[in-house]
Amino acid sequence: FPEDASWRLYLGRFLMAAGDPIEARDELEQAALLDPRDPRIPVHLALWYEAALLAARGESANVDLPALAGPWLSADATRFADIDEQVASAVLAQRAVEWLNAALRFSLPREDARFLQHHIELVQQHLSAPEAPMPVSAPANVPLMTRAG
Repeated sequence: FPEDASWRLYLGRFLMAAGDPIEARDELEQAALLDPRDPRIPVHLALWYEAALLAARGESANVDLPALAGPWLSADATRFADIDEQVASAVLAQRAVEWLNAALRFSLPREDARFLQHHIELVQQHLSAPEAPMPVSAPANVPLMTRAG
């Protein structure tokens, strides 16, 4: 279902959890283009960039993906270390914060907003740290889209 944003979101979510980050990001970006009014999509893109940032920092951690109608999933950041192109960790952090802020423009339950704020704080800790190149495809040209514009 190439024109179904929800299908692409779920596919991207599962690909991220399965350790195929490039395919996951491609699906999530397509979902963002198809449905800019779905707050789940920017959250998943933000967490994609957070996982890539953790890999750039050499951290072995899991990034928990928010619960949806399916099972609880997490993305292993170490799986992001095998991506071919170089992007500075500061760029990854900035992109994650941009997507998190885009998601916060939606009317979200308080607990979800706290989840996003917590991830903003985690990512911002890396913004002041020295840059390290990371194998990752260049940040997408997908504009940040929300109901707020």
